[in-house]
Amino acid sequence: MQIPNLIFFLLLLISFCSAPSNSTTIPAKADVGVILDLETPLGKIIKTCISMSIEDFYVKHENSSTMIVPHFRDSKSDIVAATSSAVDLLKNTQVMAIFGPQRSTQADFVIDIGNKVSVPIISPATSPAISPEESPYFIRSAWSCSSQAKAIAAIVKAFGWKEVTFIYQKSKFGSGLLQFLFDGLIQVSHQTVLCSCPGDDQIRKELYQLQTMQTRVFVVHMESKLASRFFRKAKELGMMSKGYAWIIVDSLTSLYSMDSEAVEAMQGVIGLKAYIPSTNELKNFEKRWSKRFLKDNPDMELMGSNAYGLWAYDSMTALAEAVELVGVTSTRFKKRVDGGNLTDLDAIGTSSIGESLVPLIRNYTTRGLSGNFNLINGELQPSAFEIVNVIGRGEHTVGFWTDRNGLSKTLKPDDDGVYSTKRENLGAIIWPGKTSEVPKGWEIPTSGKKLRVGVPMRAGFPDFVKVQRDPQTNATRISGYYIDLFDSVMDALPYAVRYEYVPFDMMDSYDNLSYKVFDGTFDAAVGDITITARRSQYVDFSLPIEDGGITRLQDIKYEDPNKGNFFLKPFSRGLWLTVIALLIFTGLTLWIIEHRLNEDFRGPPSEHRWDSTKARLSEYLLDDALSKGSKNGGIKAMLVTTPYTKLFLSRSKYCKKYMRVGTPDLSEGSAFVFPEGSPLVADISRAIIELMDNGRISEIKGRWISDSCSEDGVQPSHYADQSTIKLESFKILFAVTGGITATCLVVYLASYLYKNRGFVQRISSSGATTRAKIRAMCKHFDQRDPKSFRVSRRGNGDGDQTVPPSPNVYQDRWSSIVPISTDETPVEIRVVCPNSDNSNVAADENL
Repeated sequence: MQIPNLIFFLLLLISFCSAPSNSTTIPAKADVGVILDLETPLGKIIKTCISMSIEDFYVKHENSSTMIVPHFRDSKSDIVAATSSAVDLLKNTQVMAIFGPQRSTQADFVIDIGNKVSVPIISPATSPAISPEESPYFIRSAWSCSSQAKAIAAIVKAFGWKEVTFIYQKSKFGSGLLQFLFDGLIQVSHQTVLCSCPGDDQIRKELYQLQTMQTRVFVVHMESKLASRFFRKAKELGMMSKGYAWIIVDSLTSLYSMDSEAVEAMQGVIGLKAYIPSTNELKNFEKRWSKRFLKDNPDMELMGSNAYGLWAYDSMTALAEAVELVGVTSTRFKKRVDGGNLTDLDAIGTSSIGESLVPLIRNYTTRGLSGNFNLINGELQPSAFEIVNVIGRGEHTVGFWTDRNGLSKTLKPDDDGVYSTKRENLGAIIWPGKTSEVPKGWEIPTSGKKLRVGVPMRAGFPDFVKVQRDPQTNATRISGYYIDLFDSVMDALPYAVRYEYVPFDMMDSYDNLSYKVFDGTFDAAVGDITITARRSQYVDFSLPIEDGGITRLQDIKYEDPNKGNFFLKPFSRGLWLTVIALLIFTGLTLWIIEHRLNEDFRGPPSEHRWDSTKARLSEYLLDDALSKGSKNGGIKAMLVTTPYTKLFLSRSKYCKKYMRVGTPDLSEGSAFVFPEGSPLVADISRAIIELMDNGRISEIKGRWISDSCSEDGVQPSHYADQSTIKLESFKILFAVTGGITATCLVVYLASYLYKNRGFVQRISSSGATTRAKIRAMCKHFDQRDPKSFRVSRRGNGDGDQTVPPSPNVYQDRWSSIVPISTDETPVEIRVVCPNSDNSNVAADENL
């Protein structure tokens, strides 16, 4: 007799002996099938938990009218074996329900059978590809692996990782999580799929492929047997070292299924596992469970129970309660009435109580050993995940995740409901390589493939990007401003990046080049590529490397700044000196002319009043008329992006012919293009800022785009000529002004010498030295002109009286007494010019 039957009869005997003597009630036998991989640690754990759940239930409910009798079958990790076991249990044992199988691939077939015969299938299969919504007789007794997607996304976001590589087993179990990772807003850069039983060479090949990629964050979702081999090979290839980050799902976090060598290889791995709250009931159970497990498995090392075992325990309790409510009928299955050739399933029929039993299990809530055990529509509802770090031979809790609060170091019942993905909400983590430094999440593989950088190959502006082919060697040479700039930016990165330029034939537009980055043809694109809203929807741009904007460009006509009538610019140094000299010359001339005639020009030079002239020179306006114009078949103006305008006007032959007009319309600038979510974007942008700060970008730009033109489209040398006007610009003005002034001076001096010719003759014929003669002439010239000033005469004791001279006085001039020196002997000469009117002479009795 089998052990389960012995247990049943022992329980039946205990129940009979403990019943009152007048009672003859015997519990109805409820057969339940259990299909597990009994050769695996998890299968053994679940088996012990199910057995203890049944025993504990009927000890607590000793007056039950029904009693579950489990019938265990070993599916041997095989789909066919699991399916055969299910058919056998239904056909030969006529079980009321089946617990298992434990694998999603096995459960998929068994669930179909359960739906056909109306028998509830309670399985810990976690693949979301198997849905209780689509299978009315399926009850999932574990959390769906899709519930981990948000928790994984929170971890990825907390550490600033932009993308991950998803490594999974080729099955519904492995692929079921993928879609939910996308839904959790995780950027999956690559997927690695392994068959259920790959060879070591195949595993190495996939790991080598991963080494050639940039991403260093891996999410692993596979069965424990395959995972053990995978992590051992990863360590052999150096992928469990510093810089790598590994995240495993809850099915792998319980290390009971891993051998010691695999656990050693997994040091630094982050894992998720269902959080099971610690209670006194659970502690008592674990003590009993340890003894029972060693008794059932004497050849195995002791291991603790886990969430899957506790969920199985609570699931069997739910089934026992449901069976108690429905009862056991004598006729287990309803046979089909139609005859003919029937398959095994057709011959089984449909369960008599399945339709009544299944809703009681699919919607069930209790506080069990696993915590809140809440089944809604056949789906066990998740609560909180525990985040653990594999250290040594075990795991260390570093935090928790809930759908309500996100990441947290501890679970608080009185939470505030604020969702957080802050790194500070997690404890210290030891990463692969035994380091506390958080992995960057990506690296440029030095031994991997080169980055393919697309560059536009087109005619137009070779200063930006120029692609040349050597006709003899057929080698391609790529140069230009953007090429040099990209090389400098890559050199400024804190790590080495291998890349190569790949010319792209620009037959259509720059949108095609950007799209080639999106579809993976290129890893980046470099050139005069403008940032646009449309392109930013499918690629990422670095920090702008060139200002944007749309500029109006048109031809101009302006006069030669060296023309004589061009004096509308600030003065040059020579011009200023000339102006000052001319002012002094004009002032002297004015003084000479007015000195003998105007009282204001008498006295010491410090008392003379000088006039000042201020001139405001307006900026020369260039003629905005076009050289040809739209009326003559040309165009009036052209709207060109600012970078092209600057380059175009940097040509010396265009500086005097074209100019930019008005304020440019602002728009996005030019930048380097990368795939959306590329980790290079942030580092590239930081490198661009660094090169801007140290002036390196300006230096590179100066080599390719000459600054020979100013903002107005004029070469600096010509612009300097305009903004600093030279002497030649005023030569006509100065010539006219100087000529008039000089003419006035000559005429006046000639008139003075003529009118005073007698005095001049006497001075000239005197025996005085030349110096004395000049001094005498100057003294004479410095005297007042008697015809231009009032004549003073003395009164009769009443003070001096001043009377205006007679108009006739101006007919002749008085000379003054001029002392001259002859052989150092003073000589006084009095010269009197007779007047026609003698009364005028009498006016000054002192003469």
